[in-house]
Amino acid sequence: MEAPSSRWQLAWIGGGLAAVVVLTLVVLAVRSPAEFEPGSPEAVVQDYLQAVLAGDERTAATFFAEDSNCTRDDFDHRDRTSNVRITLIDSEVFADDEATVEVRIRFDEGALDTLSSYDLDETFFLVREAGDWRITNSPWPLFFCEEEP
Repeated sequence: MEAPSSRWQLAWIGGGLAAVVVLTLVVLAVRSPAEFEPGSPEAVVQDYLQAVLAGDERTAATFFAEDSNCTRDDFDHRDRTSNVRITLIDSEVFADDEATVEVRIRFDEGALDTLSSYDLDETFFLVREAGDWRITNSPWPLFFCEEEP
């Protein structure tokens, strides 16, 4: 038979572990977004994605390059406010006027249910236009944009 003090020690250890798990979940849930240098390719992609997630297609479309076929009308107007987490994977600037930004978009469809979560890796291609970075490809959530007639 265990001594009463051993049971209390196990209870305290179990309670401590549970508190650490809860604290970790809270910290992960309230993490603030990364801060990038304003006007950088990473900041442009972040601003674009924040506009998309906020349902602000008008603002999101301002990040497209002039010769992009993407417009505000290409968005599907779907609700994207569910649990989405975006992580920067890599970014690179080429010859000061072209860049790529690769992100991982994690969709969590259910609370704490990893079976209903999935990742989408997306690469954004950007060019510098009049000193500002603009997106040239058809980025998430568009995937393709219509050619103008």
